[in-house]
Amino acid sequence: GKKWPATPAMCRWIRQRFCLPDCSDDEAMAGCACLLAFFFLLRSSEYCGGQGKPWQVDRVLRGADVIPRLKGKTVTSFADADEVVIFIRGSKTDQFNEGQVRNHFWSGVELCPVAVTLCEELQRRFPERFAGEAHLPLFRHTDGKMLAREEVGAIAKLSAIAVGTDPAETDSHSFRSAGASAMINAKV
Repeated sequence: GKKWPATPAMCRWIRQRFCLPDCSDDEAMAGCACLLAFFFLLRSSEYCGGQGKPWQVDRVLRGADVIPRLKGKTVTSFADADEVVIFIRGSKTDQFNEGQVRNHFWSGVELCPVAVTLCEELQRRFPERFAGEAHLPLFRHTDGKMLAREEVGAIAKLSAIAVGTDPAETDSHSFRSAGASAMINAKV
């Protein structure tokens, strides 16, 4: 059956466990990927590979597709941004394959995608992914291998255990469904 959405408590735990300066680069990258999947309703094919499938070069999120903005203008540093914009170049629901733009503004709440500095932390650790390597997939390990859907599912399960939820009921899709549920509850 369908898996449960991630909860805000799970997202907070991921942020506290994976998105801190003392985590490894690979841990921070994976945690940021999970939270950006939540905030921007990403399908796993849009940010990771896995289950024997390679990432799709025409669909996967790249550094060039994640843009910091301040007062409506593009800036170079996420540390200066009051908005994060992502461009999804293609997905299975994009009938005309034109892509989609999604954005979030700084809100000041605990789980704000701009305030929690996810992209700022990624840019600090991997500046090349937003510059000379901006044409490559954003969510890659330090050895160059793409983040796998199974890794995202494992983080969902770890976060479920940490907050007392049944890990068997979560997987990589839990972040997208949680983001959608949050938007419905906010009447978006």
